[in-house]
Amino acid sequence: MNHKNFNQKIIFYFVSALLFAFNSSAYSIAFEDTVSNYVIKIITDKKGKQFLVQELSGRKVYSKQFINPSVYFYDLDGDNFDEGVIVDSIPNLSSYNYSLYVYSFKPKFEFCDSLNIGINRPEFYDLNSDMGYFIKVYDNRFENIFSSSLKILPIQFYSLTDKTLLLDNEFCYEEYESELDNLLNLLDEAKRGFDCNDLESKKNIQKIIAVIYANLIYMDYHLAIENFVKQNYSCSDIDTFLEVLKEFFK
Repeated sequence: MNHKNFNQKIIFYFVSALLFAFNSSAYSIAFEDTVSNYVIKIITDKKGKQFLVQELSGRKVYSKQFINPSVYFYDLDGDNFDEGVIVDSIPNLSSYNYSLYVYSFKPKFEFCDSLNIGINRPEFYDLNSDMGYFIKVYDNRFENIFSSSLKILPIQFYSLTDKTLLLDNEFCYEEYESELDNLLNLLDEAKRGFDCNDLESKKNIQKIIAVIYANLIYMDYHLAIENFVKQNYSCSDIDTFLEVLKEFFK
């Protein structure tokens, strides 16, 4: 036996096996679906996770890299065709930051719009209207101004109009009313035995009132909200508290 040729064959087969293993494991398909005339995939590769859109023929139409995408389908504009929604969760020091991307498949594939959501995952609501689903988001800016142990935030709603995500709270009054009922009950509980010298209780009261104030503003309800604050906040720094609220919504 020619040991030299034998060893060369062994090396050849070994390298071929390695190349095959590398190519077969270079990426994996985490998600795949067919929407209208397109195949959409989430591909996991060395760079992360890639959103890939192809025509049925296999021709690449679009791709974008994400960190940890979740794929949803909702009719966001009321045209009876679902849009594709990707919510990307990006790790931060304590949890995740979320971003949202909307894609249309009718009459052709196109990117519509995106939102930076913050630390709370967006929610999707069918409010039984002909406008399609609404996107509910939480106003995380309040965490920096009214810090408290209470995990409550003001809410806002977006809808898709002409391929653009727009604030659209007008049609979401029932959701706001339900939210306000819960917050008012929470405020009643917090006011029992409330002492302005208790710093933690004071922060909680301020945050509850501030979130109610914000939701009323987002509902475009401005009548007597200053009186509401004065009736429910009895501490000596009421004027400073009101000034912070007014400044936030200038």
